[in-house]
Amino acid sequence: VNNSVQKRKLEKENLKYKITLENMVVKRTEQLEIANKKLETNMIKTMMAMVNALEASDKYTRGHSERVTSLSLMIGEKMNLDFKDMKNLQVGAVLHDIGKIGIYHNILNKPTKLNDEEFFAIRQHPIIGYNIIKPIEFDQSVFDIVLQHHEFIDGTGYPNKLKGYQLNLLSKIVSVADTYDAITSDRPYRKGNTKVHAINEISKGIDIQFDREV
Repeated sequence: VNNSVQKRKLEKENLKYKITLENMVVKRTEQLEIANKKLETNMIKTMMAMVNALEASDKYTRGHSERVTSLSLMIGEKMNLDFKDMKNLQVGAVLHDIGKIGIYHNILNKPTKLNDEEFFAIRQHPIIGYNIIKPIEFDQSVFDIVLQHHEFIDGTGYPNKLKGYQLNLLSKIVSVADTYDAITSDRPYRKGNTKVHAINEISKGIDIQFDREV
């Protein structure tokens, strides 16, 4: 009887310990999730600060990345992207032009047509951007957005002349949003055009520059 009582006592203690341990795991998991969300939020804010620093000195591109991000997310919603893709789309769109940090200011703000050497330099910004963010543990689609947002469906874009089937869907979305904002915004060499004109120009580029579905 004593042995049975002792065994039952140990079983109850083990059960209590197991419940306590499970509760601790749940609590720690919740704390970790909260910490990860804070870390992610702070990371995005830090990236936005970097982009804002890049755009602050140029009245023509100020707010460009924020607008492109907003447009990209609206397209993503229309295409019923899942939560993971929407999150990666947001981060990639925010960072898509980060490589322009490595381009001379006089080239970015030149009020006249770029010469061949300057045009070559500006075409390097996706590669520069990719190299800047490469040490960070992003999803591959974020790297793809930064590297591919100036590639064309027909393979005539830059920097790697990739064709449509080789391109990440999220980079195709940012490409459309980026072009729309570029057409409707003022630039050093021209005034911004109308929304209708931007839509018409993008429509002309379907299956050439832009993905038909996007």
